[in-house]
Amino acid sequence: MILVAAAMLTLFNVLLEVPGMQPMDLGKNEKVIAEAAAVLPKNGTVGYWTDLDATADPTVQQMVYYQVQYALAPRIVVKSLGEPFVLTFQANPQSPMPGAGLVLVKDFKTGFKVFQKKSQ
Repeated sequence: MILVAAAMLTLFNVLLEVPGMQPMDLGKNEKVIAEAAAVLPKNGTVGYWTDLDATADPTVQQMVYYQVQYALAPRIVVKSLGEPFVLTFQANPQSPMPGAGLVLVKDFKTGFKVFQKKSQ
C-alpha cells in the first residue's frame, strides 16, 4: 500500500506540471477506480478500453491509462477487450464500444464500467 501511495503521489506531482490538467479529475477517477478494483479479481490481467483515443490529446489519454494501472496494481492492465474482465472509460457516452462478447458487471455512472467476457 505504501508503494502504491508513493507511486500515486509521484504521478500526481508529474501531472500537476502538465499544462491544462485539472488535479480534481484525479481524485474523482481514483475513487471510482478503487470501487472498480473491488469488483475485479484481486490479481491477473485486466483489459482496458477508452474512447479518449479519439476525443483527447495524448497527454490525457496516457494520464488516465497510467492512473488505472497504478490504482489496479498488482493487476496487469493491458489495452485489450480480450481479457476475462475489462475496465472501460467512455468520455462520450454516445461512442460505441468495439467488440462483442462482454457482459456489463457494473456501471459507475462516471464513464467507467466493468465488463466480463461471456462464458462460452
